[in-house]
This record gives sequence, structure tokens and C-alpha cells, in this order.
Amino acid sequence: VIPKRVTILGSWYGNIIVPLLIENINSIEEIDLIDMDEDALNIGRKFLMYYDTKNVKINYRNDDINFIEYDDFYTNIVINTSCEHMFPMDSITFKNDDDVIYALQSNNMTDIREHINCVYSSEELANQANINRLYYYGRKKLKGSNQKEYKRFMVIGKRV
Repeated sequence: VIPKRVTILGSWYGNIIVPLLIENINSIEEIDLIDMDEDALNIGRKFLMYYDTKNVKINYRNDDINFIEYDDFYTNIVINTSCEHMFPMDSITFKNDDDVIYALQSNNMTDIREHINCVYSSEELANQANINRLYYYGRKKLKGSNQKEYKRFMVIGKRV
């Protein structure tokens, strides 16, 4: 499937990922940025004004990802780099869910109040999202601002 539409859950500003997508995947026609922080989306609009003129429609949606009905929503790629802030991804399904490629990240930083859904492995993240055809999985050891070590996990795959 040639990706024409990308949905970014918990998009924040989108100032890094949107240019990367537009400059590297020529088939993209539409990008949906979904975040519950309206200020972040408004700042993103300013950052991304230039990209709105490049034949790619950028949609900004101010909403709580956990409570949106996606059943009638069509997309090709879903990116969520902050799964630890949301309910498990298996609660979100799209109209064409069998064809959607999911790129998800989470971490094991359980000491942060807003982290309601941490994982302890890439396998746990994939299982939690019902991803059973994995194209990539991995982890990276990092240090937080307090110099405490934590792990960041990533999976890319499909539900089949």
C-alpha cells in the first residue's frame, strides 16, 4: 500500500516529524495531527505553515485520543511516540485497520504521574497494541533529566 494518509496521535507541535514525512515520503497527501493540547497544535500551525503549501493537507484536531471513535476514520500509517500517556493502543481501531502500519513508542518510566501505561519490553508494547506482524522492534537505554536510566521501546507493524 502506498501511504497517502498519516495520523499522528499525541502529535504535540509536529515540527520534527511532519517535515521528515513530507520530505521523505512523496506519496503523502494528508497528515492528521491529533493532540489534546490546543496550544501545542496552534504553535504547530505556525511551525508548519510552509508545509501547508506543499500539496499536503495538514489537519489539526484538538481532542483526547483515548475517547475518539476511529471506526469511520481511514489512514495508512499511525504514529504514536507517547503510548505511555494513553490507554493501550488495542482500544483504537481504524476503518481499514488490517492495512494500517503502526509505529509506536513507549517507555518504562513509571515514576512520572502522567505515565498511565508504561511497558517493560517491545513485546509487551506489541501485544498491548495487537500488533502481530512485526517489521521492527527494539529498545534503547536512555537517561532522564534526573540522570536516572530508563528504556524506550519501539514497534512497527500491522494487525493481521
